[in-house]
Amino acid sequence: MLKPISSFLCILLTGLFLASCDNTPVSPIANSSQTFSLNKSPFVQSITGSGNFFYSENDLRVITFEAKRMSDGSVIGYFELNSHIFHPNTIVSGKITAFSVVGNVIYWGGFVTNSNYPELIGVGGYSAVIDNGQGKNSPPDQISLIILGTPSPIDQAAIDKYCYSPPPLGQFIIGPVYDINAGNIQIH
Repeated sequence: MLKPISSFLCILLTGLFLASCDNTPVSPIANSSQTFSLNKSPFVQSITGSGNFFYSENDLRVITFEAKRMSDGSVIGYFELNSHIFHPNTIVSGKITAFSVVGNVIYWGGFVTNSNYPELIGVGGYSAVIDNGQGKNSPPDQISLIILGTPSPIDQAAIDKYCYSPPPLGQFIIGPVYDINAGNIQIH
């Protein structure tokens, strides 16, 4: 059984997100203890993104993610979250096990497989990101805080319910969304 983590760490990890990038595709996480092959085919839908935002004045949040829905309905993918407020940085990475797209909003969830906080390995969580278009004249893409299942566990059934029957954006779990400063989120 997971030990509850401090409220501060939970709040810190709840908001982790987004790394600078150009429009090149993101690659699997080099430091992850598990490698995800995203070159499988055929896939019917994919989501990609990376970018950054400041959760507070000194707290840069970073995210990179990629996931594909295969023709059989299964989902493969990965994510990495990084917060630069502490030294060393707080790092959480894992696999995406479900996602849905409603208009330009992506609801996604999965499980932590690697972290410099070992008590988070195996913890489930979910988030939402918004693709507000491409190009410098489009409004910035946006992201919500990530909700990690600590101390109350989030299992695959909860992730599926969140992704496939999501709450209205801005209500219940997700709350506010933050404009990313640099990066790009895309629905393919």
